Amino acid sequence: MQVDALIIGAGPAGTSCALGLAMRGCRVVIIDKSVFPRNKTCGGFIGPESMAMMIDFEIWPRLLKEGACVVEESVLTSSRGASTAIPIEGIALGVSRKLLDKLLLDSAKVMGVEVYEGAQVRNIYNNSTGFDVTVDHYLVNKVFNLRACHVIDASGQHAPSSNLGRVQLGLAAMYENIPQASGRVMLHCCQGGHVGINSFENNQVNVCYVVDSEYFKTKGNNAQKVITDWIKESSHLQRVLIGAKRVSEWKAIYIPVRNSIVLYENGIWRVGNSAAFIDTAIGVGISVALQSGQLLAQSITGYSHDVERLKFYTLEYQRCFSGQRRLASLFGNLIHYPWAAEMIIRLLDANYTMRRKVMNYSRPGFEVEGRMDYTKSQFFNMGVKKGVFSEV
Repeated sequence: MQVDALIIGAGPAGTSCALGLAMRGCRVVIIDKSVFPRNKTCGGFIGPESMAMMIDFEIWPRLLKEGACVVEESVLTSSRGASTAIPIEGIALGVSRKLLDKLLLDSAKVMGVEVYEGAQVRNIYNNSTGFDVTVDHYLVNKVFNLRACHVIDASGQHAPSSNLGRVQLGLAAMYENIPQASGRVMLHCCQGGHVGINSFENNQVNVCYVVDSEYFKTKGNNAQKVITDWIKESSHLQRVLIGAKRVSEWKAIYIPVRNSIVLYENGIWRVGNSAAFIDTAIGVGISVALQSGQLLAQSITGYSHDVERLKFYTLEYQRCFSGQRRLASLFGNLIHYPWAAEMIIRLLDANYTMRRKVMNYSRPGFEVEGRMDYTKSQFFNMGVKKGVFSEV
């Protein structure tokens, strides 16, 4: 089989890149070790900067039909008592990765992308004119070979040459009966970590926290003990989670923190978390994944040689995401210290203009080719209501 691009990983970055390439006439194959739909530990926040792209993918209306929740403001609190609310300019959504990734993958299939779930690359050989790849499609007990002009790593695994720093853990569980989460994404800053609370479809609320690995060890590596102790320390968390019921087990992932950006290595393109880490604290992970996938598709199809492609990809990646990465790194490092989180939140709460500027600066600056901007009034004229969306 001869293809233009083989993409390893069917998350938002890989599928967005596949859609971008397919829309430009490329033959694309995606492989992923998982079988979809599947649960994924994630905050599940899609910022307003991704709305136009998701409409272009014809996914936005389907998200709404399936019950994705509108997020209209961000609430920040510290364990020492400070709090502030920041209105979100535009439309943001809370949605599970189980639903989001499935809809993205469905759209890719409609565009002609070949998808192999339950599959893994076993060998990649760069023959100087392309790649000879062996794929183990273990879901159906089949091994096959293909030749690809481009191989794209969207697996979420860091590059071998990346300089790793500390390790964090991400843990998530579904809850019910958290009325304060309606219309809001909440970030609670705690000793050694932070808790994100965001409404999902099916009347469930995602409680997802990030914790420094060393702090996690002090709690006996016990996921429930961490959140229980944070609730005791924070009056805000107490008010939000009082009466709440956890309805799923905690699911955990390792988060290797690193500062390096590796967009291309040994002839293989890298995108999303495979290319660079962005701290989870400002909630741009999904947006950066979606937008960097589109950016790589533009780079590959817009130029004839990898040197030119990499130059464009690097310059545009830095232009679009460097500011957000710096802000996320600074904010993410500070808010795990209660004194620093208290100071930052009180400063933001005292200055509305600063709150708006920080919120706007935190959003990635990528523009989809030929995109259409949608105002809030146009959005609500699509036949949807505020709150949990339904088709009318």
